Amino acid sequence: SRAFEELSRRLSDVPGVSVRGRGLMIGIALGTGSAALVIQRRLLEAGYLVTTGGLCGEVIVVTPPLNIAESLLSGFAAVLRSLLDDLEPSRQPSP
Repeated sequence: SRAFEELSRRLSDVPGVSVRGRGLMIGIALGTGSAALVIQRRLLEAGYLVTTGGLCGEVIVVTPPLNIAESLLSGFAAVLRSLLDDLEPSRQPSP
């Protein structure tokens, strides 16, 4: 889907993050439940509704509508990327 492709492209170089999914249900694995919870809350503050999933709550679950506008999808991907970049260094893998 366009949403999966856009998110995969935007997040491909974020350490420790993987994008997976089928159709319009997309999971973005962040490695820890605490990181996913922080991102979920910050996305909500920015006006985006997402849930968490995975065995330990480490996955951000995105379920955009089938007819999502390109501008909304691109805006979401940019905000998510910015939030991930701003996470504290302790979540980022050491070199």
